Amino acid sequence: MAIKTRSKLGSKRQLNDGQWLVRVRKGYRADGKPRELSKVCPTERDADMTIAQFALEMGRNEAIGSKVTLSWYFYEVFIPYRMAYLTKATIIRYKSCFKKDIEPRFGDYELGDIPHAQIQAWINHMTYAKAKRCITTLRATLRAAWDDGYIPDEPMRHRLRYPRNTNDSRVVWSAQQVSQAIKALENSPLEALALCMVGGGLRREEAYALFWNDIEFMQVQVNGQTSMVCRVTVDDAVTPEDGRKETKTRFSDRIITIAEPFSSQLKAIQGKPKDPICDISLTHVGRVWRNHWTPLKRDCPNNKPVYRGKMLESDVPYIPMSRLRATHETLLQRAGVVDTVNAAIHGRSELSSVGYKHYLVPGEDTVTPAAQAMGALIYKELA
Repeated sequence: MAIKTRSKLGSKRQLNDGQWLVRVRKGYRADGKPRELSKVCPTERDADMTIAQFALEMGRNEAIGSKVTLSWYFYEVFIPYRMAYLTKATIIRYKSCFKKDIEPRFGDYELGDIPHAQIQAWINHMTYAKAKRCITTLRATLRAAWDDGYIPDEPMRHRLRYPRNTNDSRVVWSAQQVSQAIKALENSPLEALALCMVGGGLRREEAYALFWNDIEFMQVQVNGQTSMVCRVTVDDAVTPEDGRKETKTRFSDRIITIAEPFSSQLKAIQGKPKDPICDISLTHVGRVWRNHWTPLKRDCPNNKPVYRGKMLESDVPYIPMSRLRATHETLLQRAGVVDTVNAAIHGRSELSSVGYKHYLVPGEDTVTPAAQAMGALIYKELA
């Protein structure tokens, strides 16, 4: 038996082939017949979206957002329809934030009835990081509702005042601490991974995706002396949520060079060409064809206990593994590398405040030589 449903906005009816016929009416034509828009949709969800869109086009949008709650829209429309182009990691992050923080506060609110003042009051007592996460999720949801025709006006277009960020400072290792950390990780499953991240500036997901045949070792002449370097091809990534996938942006597909002493240590522990450089939770991924985006069958990467334990055993201050890349970027800055080149090495699309706030952390070793260089320049002019 065909299923037919009517609402204040329109009607939908399931056809024999499983498709849905949508009809939305408002007013009458010159000949006296009802003014109607209709369309055959492949699924019921498409039918619901089409009804909302037709109602918006025909001026029936006054009731769209007034009968739909934020929770219903998030779970029934926003998440299902965005899974095609949002990463699994983003979907998981949105779901977690909505369930934990947004739904208890605004879940029962109708889409068109979430006051700006209440949103501001809600985030006033949060930490900066939590407020940023909640507003990002809520804004993405409400803007999607506007795009889908569920509310007539773009929401959250007014500026919000975030709580003060008290965690701007990001600690990274000095050159001496890098050498101590690499020594602490010797003969561990994470040795090659750390060498590529702190010696080449790779993202963690890029380093996990590497096979030994992605690393080409060669001898070069530097100031009349022979030195070992390796060239690393970065063209994919691995995450716990998505498995093997493409790199973050088109700028992330690149070839980087790793120099001494990291290159010699990588050469000393080099494995078979088709093996991954890190075996933790990645064994089966290394046994499949490179062209297949194979999802992981178990949690990956499960490296925290190993990494944290090695750092606690040494005298090196603990920093998250993701900050090894920040260490590499900061040390390149200390070595005098131009910021545009620094950004290109790390696969960034552009220079932005994000890089300066979270990655480039000039310390005393960087600032003092810069001040001395400026002093020498002024002294030369005065002489």
